[in-house]
Amino acid sequence: MDTVLVQMVLLALSAIFTLMTAYLKRKMNKRAEAQEAAAQKVQQQAAAMELGIQSLLRISIMQLHDKCRTNGRKRTYHEAQAMERMYEAYHGLGGNGMATEIFEDFKTFELVPNK
Repeated sequence: MDTVLVQMVLLALSAIFTLMTAYLKRKMNKRAEAQEAAAQKVQQQAAAMELGIQSLLRISIMQLHDKCRTNGRKRTYHEAQAMERMYEAYHGLGGNGMATEIFEDFKTFELVPNK
């Protein structure tokens, strides 16, 4: 009778451990899914911010180019430095060739001292 009791206790313990393992595995899977969803949201937000910054840089590049073009195709040292920094950031964010054309044209403007 002792062996039957021991077997029943072992069977009960085995069932309890199996249930606990299944519960913990399910809990861990839910946590992993939540973390993956959070990571995807952060990645989407980062991509949106990249596109937003890229758009702002493109607009700034175009505005500075237009300003200097209407000023007799002249650029100051500060404007040249600002344009170069904006272009590098824009290009680093995966900007297209349109800004490259504007930047190359801008570099042909006469360089004048800062005002």
